[in-house]
Amino acid sequence: MAHQHVILLIDDEPDLRESLETVLEVEGYGVVLAEDGDEALAHLRRGLEPCLILLDLMMPQPLSGSELRATRTPRHLK
Repeated sequence: MAHQHVILLIDDEPDLRESLETVLEVEGYGVVLAEDGDEALAHLRRGLEPCLILLDLMMPQPLSGSELRATRTPRHLK
């Protein structure tokens, strides 16, 4: 069964990112990848509205996972 939902997957580990992308796509989800918090914010600022965000909280700078999580309110995405 195909889903109409998009998941934003944010992780700095390429192998993990690709593995999770494959599993989610097999289950019918659309997946948008970001390798860091800055890239994830760029997707969100361009209007991406994911049904779920999978976020690696332990990502390093420039924008760590914890810092990205702190910007989760809509007013920060404008």
